[in-house]
Amino acid sequence: MEIQDLNMMLVSCSGASNTGCYADRGARILAESRQADMICLPKIAINDQNLSKMLRTQTRKWL
Repeated sequence: MEIQDLNMMLVSCSGASNTGCYADRGARILAESRQADMICLPKIAINDQNLSKMLRTQTRKWL
């Protein structure tokens, strides 16, 4: 199975830590190479209605 077949949506936030920075970098690399899509963690936290609606209707894996 190729990574492109996984249909991933990455939820990442760089935050104020090295771990967050590394997670953000990895997510950006995968998004830029079109191996996954990236969404922002704070948009989920503030209950963005458009994002919530989109996420409920998708069958993607969230990481």
